Amino acid sequence: MAVPELRGATLNSLTGTMQLFAEIVAERIGRKPDDPDVRTFAGAVIGVNISVMLYYAEHSDADFASLLAEALGKLEFSFTL
Repeated sequence: MAVPELRGATLNSLTGTMQLFAEIVAERIGRKPDDPDVRTFAGAVIGVNISVMLYYAEHSDADFASLLAEALGKLEFSFTL
């Protein structure tokens, strides 16, 4: 995330990942991938990942897995699908 060109490519890739994640979630819960709740949830999960990646780029001594787990845990009680 520290290299602008790589950051752009990563963010582009995450858009595709968000769509794939929405499809997986939708199939699992019996909804359509374009359901607003499914898209919002997928976007939130990807947003958390982006936030953690940006933080980690500036604090490389941090434990990425722990940061991600903690941040995703905050979504657990915020969303119901």
